[in-house]
Amino acid sequence: MLGVANFRAGDWDGALHHWELALESMEAAGVSDQKILMQVNIAELLTLRGEFDRALRLFISSLELAEELDDQSLARRCRTGMARLEFERGDCAAVLEQTEAIRQLLPESGAWRDDFQTTAIRALSYLELGDEVQAWHEAARLEQLYQGKEGWFERRAEGDAVRIRVIDLDSDAWLAGMVAQQGIGETVDKDPYGEGFLRYHQAHVLAREKPAEAREAAERAVELFTKLGAAPMLTRAQSWLDELPDVAPQTEEPSQDEIDEDKLDKWFDSLEG
Repeated sequence: MLGVANFRAGDWDGALHHWELALESMEAAGVSDQKILMQVNIAELLTLRGEFDRALRLFISSLELAEELDDQSLARRCRTGMARLEFERGDCAAVLEQTEAIRQLLPESGAWRDDFQTTAIRALSYLELGDEVQAWHEAARLEQLYQGKEGWFERRAEGDAVRIRVIDLDSDAWLAGMVAQQGIGETVDKDPYGEGFLRYHQAHVLAREKPAEAREAAERAVELFTKLGAAPMLTRAQSWLDELPDVAPQTEEPSQDEIDEDKLDKWFDSLEG
C-alpha cells in the first residue's frame, strides 16, 4: 500500500523502494502470486520512466510464472503492461497487435479494467497513426466502459485523453477543452502523472485556436514529467512544446464551469450510430 500511495503522489523513488522490499519478502516467503504483483508494479513504473529493457524482462518473467500458476487475471495484467510498454516506446503497430491478442483472451465479464486499459491505449495508438475512424470506434467502446465507473482512479487519465482528442477531431474544441479541464481538476495534487498526461493532450487541442494556452499546458506537462522522471512522455511533451509558436496570451473569454453532460452523451451516442 505504501508503494501505491507513493506512486500516486509522484514519489516514484519511494514507490520503487517499497515495491522492491515487498518483492524480496514475497520471494523469501514463496508467495508466487504476490511476487508477480510486485514485479508488475515495478515493471509498470520502469516503463513510465523509459527503462524498457529491465521492465520487459520483469513482464516476461511475471507472465511465465502467471501461466505456470494458470492465473489468467495476472497473465492479462502482464500482457497489458507489455502493450503499454510498446506505446511508451512509440511502436503503435506492436500496441495494436498485442492489444488485439489480449481482447481475444478477455472473459465475458470480470475483466473491466483490462478492457478499459486495452481500449484506451488502442485509441491513443490510432490517434498517433492518424487513423481517425478506428480511433472513433475505440472511443465509443471506451465510453461504454465508462458507464458506472467514473470514480475509478487508476489509468483514468488515459481514458480522458481519448475523450479530449476524439471530441476535438469533430471540431468541437469547446467541449474537448471542458472535458480536459474536468479531468485535470480531478488529478491536480492527486496524480501528477495523470495531470501531465492530460496537459499534454490539452496542449494538442488548444494549439489550433489558442496557441498561448497550448504552450502553458505543454510547459506544465514538461514540468511534471521532468519532476517524475517520466522520460518517454517528457520527450513527447518537449517535442510538442518546441513546435508551438511563442505568442502572447489573448484576453480571457468567459467560460462555463461545468460540462454539458447531455451534450457529451449525445456526442458519444453519435459515434455508436
